[in-house]
Amino acid sequence: MLVNCTTINDWSWIISKSANFEFRLEEPISTIILDHLAKFTNYTCEFQQAGQFLLFTSFTTSEDVPSTPENVTVSAITPTSFNLSWTEPIEEPTVLFGYNITIQRGDVSSSNHFWSDCFNGTQLFEIYINSSAESLSYNFQNASADFSYDVSAWSRIGNGNSTNINISTTSSASESPQNVIKHFSFTNTTRNINMDLSLSWDMPCNTNGPVTYFVIEASSSYLYNSNITSNNTYWTLIEPQTPHNLTIPNLLPASSYHMALYATNLSNSSIPGKNVSFQFETIENYPNAPEVGKPLISARNITFNWSEPTNNPGNITGYNFNVDSVELGWIQTESCNLENMESRNFKLQDTIITIAVAPGAIYNVAISANTSMGQGNSTNIRVNSSLDQPELGDITYKIDPYAVDEDLYNVGGVIYFTPGCFNGYFDSYILSLRGERDGYFYNKTTVLMDYKVSEYDFSLRPEHIYTVAVTVKNREFNVTKWTNFSSPAGVPTFNEESLSTIEINTTTTEASLILRNEYFNSSYGTIRYLAIIISSENVTAGKTYTWGNESEWPIPGAEADIYYQATPKYWQPFEDSDSVVYVIGTDENCEEQTQFCNAPLVADKTYYVFVRVFNSNFYRNTMPIIIVTDALSKLGLILGIIAGFLAASIAGFIGFILWRRGIINNTNKRIVEDSSQETESEISIRNSDRDPLISFFKSENSNSATEIPKSKFIEYVNYLERNPDVLNKQWQDLEIKSLEAYGELKNHFALLPENKRKNRYVNILPFDHSRVKINIDEDDEICSDYINASYIKGFSKKNQYIATQGPLPHTVRDFWKMIFQENVSMIVMVSRFIENRKEKCYKYFPNNHETMFIGDDLEVRCCTELYFEIYYVRTLQIRKDLKQLTVTHMQFMEWPDFDVPDGTSNLLLFCHQMRSRWANEGGLAVVHCSAGVGRTGTIIATDILTQGLATEKSLDVFNTVLELRKSRKSMVQSEKQYMYIYQLIKSLLEDPITEDDDDSNHLYANITVPSNHSIAIVESPL
Repeated sequence: MLVNCTTINDWSWIISKSANFEFRLEEPISTIILDHLAKFTNYTCEFQQAGQFLLFTSFTTSEDVPSTPENVTVSAITPTSFNLSWTEPIEEPTVLFGYNITIQRGDVSSSNHFWSDCFNGTQLFEIYINSSAESLSYNFQNASADFSYDVSAWSRIGNGNSTNINISTTSSASESPQNVIKHFSFTNTTRNINMDLSLSWDMPCNTNGPVTYFVIEASSSYLYNSNITSNNTYWTLIEPQTPHNLTIPNLLPASSYHMALYATNLSNSSIPGKNVSFQFETIENYPNAPEVGKPLISARNITFNWSEPTNNPGNITGYNFNVDSVELGWIQTESCNLENMESRNFKLQDTIITIAVAPGAIYNVAISANTSMGQGNSTNIRVNSSLDQPELGDITYKIDPYAVDEDLYNVGGVIYFTPGCFNGYFDSYILSLRGERDGYFYNKTTVLMDYKVSEYDFSLRPEHIYTVAVTVKNREFNVTKWTNFSSPAGVPTFNEESLSTIEINTTTTEASLILRNEYFNSSYGTIRYLAIIISSENVTAGKTYTWGNESEWPIPGAEADIYYQATPKYWQPFEDSDSVVYVIGTDENCEEQTQFCNAPLVADKTYYVFVRVFNSNFYRNTMPIIIVTDALSKLGLILGIIAGFLAASIAGFIGFILWRRGIINNTNKRIVEDSSQETESEISIRNSDRDPLISFFKSENSNSATEIPKSKFIEYVNYLERNPDVLNKQWQDLEIKSLEAYGELKNHFALLPENKRKNRYVNILPFDHSRVKINIDEDDEICSDYINASYIKGFSKKNQYIATQGPLPHTVRDFWKMIFQENVSMIVMVSRFIENRKEKCYKYFPNNHETMFIGDDLEVRCCTELYFEIYYVRTLQIRKDLKQLTVTHMQFMEWPDFDVPDGTSNLLLFCHQMRSRWANEGGLAVVHCSAGVGRTGTIIATDILTQGLATEKSLDVFNTVLELRKSRKSMVQSEKQYMYIYQLIKSLLEDPITEDDDDSNHLYANITVPSNHSIAIVESPL
């Protein structure tokens, strides 16, 4: 049997719209089962048997629940929502009413981002939603939750099977932390307070996601300084950390803080959670040190300025200015009373202050600020005040008009000054003493003194107007004060040698004297008056008297039986002329007892005449001029003298002729008498019939009768020492030949009136042909090229020496001009400055390490001074304009005037050193003593002869000296000096000087070292 069924429905879920069944029936049946039919479907079935229609029937299958919804998806998931969507079930064997949705949230108490204290129980919940739509959106309160989601179809016979999906929503910003607690702590150190904040808190009720860390965000601003920008700071606490706390150290003082605490979670770490915010203000701290600007400094005031401290840790209520200590950078004397040297404290509101200070002081200053907490740290500075002008009190002086220097006849005194405050680093006191007198170069003394000295003993040139200037110097300033005074006259002086040659004519009752102005020296005070004192005895010679009141003329005392003044009071003989003839004994009317009377002299009597020399302060007697008046029988005496003179002349002439012929030979007689002491050579001399100078010692090749072979020189000197008459005859011959030479030589320039005052001695004058001519410059007041100096030819027959007199006070400038002009390298001085209390040479150079100023353009400095027992060696440096010259100065100290030194070794060593140093330096050598002839000539002759020892076979002392005299009169002034030359050369031949005798190992002192009280003294006779 065949059964064909077809549906009348068109449901999408029907598998097939037709169903065909075939049954084989072998027996009769009562039930036919049609299976695999669609649910809830209308069918029409046709039964056939063997192709024949049997039956037609219709029926409907029963309903069933729908199948599960299809295509269930979740979309648009957010922290608090999501979208659900689906499609209808595949099978719907019923009438579909809609859909049932069940949403179930998990238990939040088991989640780590829910704080348990915020929830009670499991917090489970289910949501039932009926919807005919095939999609659904749902919003929840909390983020980051776990959900279970079921969807099923709903029909009239019930719900179909459901589709289940699990969903987790995303994280969102956390909620705010709970139960925040603040705690402040303070640590007080020296002038500083450290303030810390400790925070603790609980978890947010819902962090809306797993917590990654907590953040504390802070901003601060200073309460008292709006110029300072806010400070933002972050602190982070990484989870999981329990308990939840954090310490924030070193809070800024005096600041307003705003803080916020929040949590972040894993999914939204860039999004801060809800915060818990709070505000607070910190306490003030000690203030910082002020910033000090550059002080304004002067000698008496210093102005300090500063600015308010930066990052003020509080409200500045004022400032403290403290002068902690004061140091004085210079020496304070007892007479210096300084103010403003004490420590001082000031309380200020301003940021500037001016304080009074002392000059040249060091101030240690501290500046600090105050807040309510107290005084802060200070800025410490060290400030030097400027130097100021030093202070100096009044200058006074004390002069004793009668306290004269016995050697120089100068007047002494003391200058006083009152020291004040140096007001800076002391440099020196400079005392300048300048004296001026018409007709003389000004005299200037400069003294450098240290701070301990406030007075100076000085020697004044007579009758000078002095200006005293005292300067006190510090390193930047100097102050000078002046005073003026006049010095009194010193002891009058006169030229004793000239007075000894005074022209005198006598009669039985009278004597005439020719007095010349040049005999009297006005250097130590103007000669105001002269008086001629007549005495019967040699008393009061050279005696000095004080004369304080010119209106009271001194009365001659009863010094001898005869002792009176022959000239009028206040006699001034040279007012109209330079010479005067005064006749003693012309006043026959004066009484015998009168002390002022030019009474007649007594015949045939010896008188001692003193010229009394007056200046304004002293009067002094000269050495006596001896006068013997004529006897009454003068004519007979004159005739007798003439007759005697003629007889003596005739006898002398005859004796000379006989002596020359050998008839009379006193010399041989003396040799015979002393033959027991003679050598063979001397016996040969005695037996010779010729003059000893040419009979034995004369060399065969000699061109002069006075040349002595070097090999026989020692024997010859021995002979002269045993036979002084031979030496004397040679000396007389030298004098005669010298006079012959002088007759042809002139000294016209030395006798010019303007040049006379430049001569130390009236009888020692340079010849015109050999005199040194100095250049005339604008400083020459008399426009003269004259100086008492002569060129001297040396061994080379060229000018090697300049022989000159010892400088006078007013010729010092001329002397140094000559040194500079002639390029002199060596000065040899063979005298002292003072000998037998008489000035032999003015000191023309300064002490060691001092400087002498001569005029405005010339200065002399003594750089070194070495002492070698009997002589000095100095190095002098001369500056003139912009040029400089260095000169070696050697001074032999042991040579008496008109005499010779003891022995020969010392002077030979001196000459050896002179020659050695001179050979190294070259140039001319200036040699001088006092007159520049006696000792000067002796040492020059010795030096010339010494040079000849190396090359010459014979030596000629006689002609060496004679040639010197042709250049300068009276060179080698005495017979004793002449013999001394022989003895020097003899000693040199017997014991030549070697390098072992050099003076380098005999240095005794570098003298004239300044003391602690006087740095240097420079005296210049300008």
